[in-house]
Amino acid sequence: MFQKVLNSKEPFFTDETVGELPLRFRVTPVVNNNTLLGVVLMAHPIEIVQKSLRSLIIALGIIYVVLVVPTIVGGFLLARGALSPLRETDKLKRVSSENLTERVKKPGTGDEIEELAETFNTMISRISEAFEREQMFIGDLAHELKTPLSTLRSGVEITLSKQRKGSEYKAALTDSLIDINNISSTLKNILDLAWTRSDNARGKAEKIDLSKVANELKEILEKLSLAKNIQITANIEKGIGVLGSEDKLMRAFLNVIDNAVKFTPNNGMITLSLKKQGSIAIFSVKDNGIGISKKDLPNIFNRFYRGSGTEKTLGSGLGLSIAQALINAHQGKIVVKSKPESGTNVTIELPLVSTT
Repeated sequence: MFQKVLNSKEPFFTDETVGELPLRFRVTPVVNNNTLLGVVLMAHPIEIVQKSLRSLIIALGIIYVVLVVPTIVGGFLLARGALSPLRETDKLKRVSSENLTERVKKPGTGDEIEELAETFNTMISRISEAFEREQMFIGDLAHELKTPLSTLRSGVEITLSKQRKGSEYKAALTDSLIDINNISSTLKNILDLAWTRSDNARGKAEKIDLSKVANELKEILEKLSLAKNIQITANIEKGIGVLGSEDKLMRAFLNVIDNAVKFTPNNGMITLSLKKQGSIAIFSVKDNGIGISKKDLPNIFNRFYRGSGTEKTLGSGLGLSIAQALINAHQGKIVVKSKPESGTNVTIELPLVSTT
């Protein structure tokens, strides 16, 4: 202590123990003309202060153990649980076109991490739906084009197998044109089905004067019915409008009236009507044809389904399936009621919109 006074000649504090009593000294050198004359010592016991500090350290230690450690551990476990979906890299690596059933487990935290997991699962679901649409489109295409392409190829091969007369070539080309038209119609059918499952079906809609469309359908129906001398009755209200694609709705209605003509006997009757009912436009086509059996009725909207007794009637079994898909894409619905030998009534309902 005194050596430090000699070196610095400045006052300072120091802690020393005298006997068993801890003391804090104030050391003040007495200097005159840079000569140390003596030292003044003042001391105060610090035992109480040291005990208080030790008690405070113990209390802080207890608080740290009781509160801080569990908080750190709990925060770590909570963060680990919340981030667990982001660590499921094995599942993400297994996602492919052959395996789109994998999903990230939602943590149930109700925060941004759960929202991210839901977004990822939604994205995988949309990708899965896109692949399913693609596979369905390819399957439909292969199913429908296989037979007409085989027939067309066989006809061309037979025609070219030997020298023929001009009339024979002409007949072969006529048959080929029929097959080509069938292929073209099939492609349009399948493309219409694909359209109903695409984002374009939910795109911008235009206002359609359904009354005008119904009158055009009446004229088409009259022409289609001439060969079978079918009587046509129409009851069409004016000023009925809907939203959607006029081309696609016309396609759906044409499929319905085409079926009515196909399955109505000579000299039969078809009634076409369009009316309002509340906020709904109701378009219906009723015939007195052969009707549909109870067994076939639940399956008529299935793709490529052809009921009993239709073997001699031309068609691919896509007409009503396409009509239903197109109507559903316009937020409407189609209902078929029928009994064998009592005719069929097809009703289409669509949401109304003002035509003004």
